[in-house]
Amino acid sequence: LHPPQNAMVKKVSYRDNPYFSQTTLPEEMQILKDQNEEEYLHVYEGELKQFVDGSIYRNQLKQARDEGRICWFPVESLEVHTFWDLGRNDLNAIWFMQAVGKELRFIDYYEHRLVDLDHYAHVLKEKGYLYGTHYLPHDVEVISLGSNNRSRRDILEGLGVHPITTVPRIASVEDGIAMVRDKFKSCWFHEENCEEGLEALANYQYQFDEKHDTYRKVPLHNAASNGADAFRMFAQAFEEDTYIQEL
Repeated sequence: LHPPQNAMVKKVSYRDNPYFSQTTLPEEMQILKDQNEEEYLHVYEGELKQFVDGSIYRNQLKQARDEGRICWFPVESLEVHTFWDLGRNDLNAIWFMQAVGKELRFIDYYEHRLVDLDHYAHVLKEKGYLYGTHYLPHDVEVISLGSNNRSRRDILEGLGVHPITTVPRIASVEDGIAMVRDKFKSCWFHEENCEEGLEALANYQYQFDEKHDTYRKVPLHNAASNGADAFRMFAQAFEEDTYIQEL
């Protein structure tokens, strides 16, 4: 999707295989086309596969792109709310969003790892947005080692990140996923600024159960999880009616 500048990219399909008609591939191709159109386009037509198998938000992202909600748009002079997933060894992920009328516009995304909280406070300051509320997961209340008995919330507030709303731990991640899917229809994404975040959402997937040859209703913990979990903070906690702003 985004090859390096020195890459040579060539699209190939089954038509480029000189031995195609001499094998069982034509029959296999037709079977796959009948069963899974997207997989057929990827395997035989050389189309880009934008979603991993078991992608949790595949339908929501596809609809958003089809409806033109993943695009370029200006950042307005309005409050920007942030939604976090905390990590150190894992990625720390932050979504930036403006509520404009009925549109929930995700204007930016940032992720990093192996740095202290002051790094993220500095990133927020450097971006120069007019901030509203910062939504962080329940573990922001955990006391950090070597922090003079201060929680990560205390540290962030001391660094100028406030007001902070702690999002309570949810009983079921699947309930949180359902909340994301429900709110997705109102979401817009800045195509350039949110590229890494959109990639995380596209690669957030269910665990595959090889024994039963099916996907379990349990998300796989991988590099995409942090961006997806940060986005879930938005779905669980943000109340649109409270923050609607008109241009």
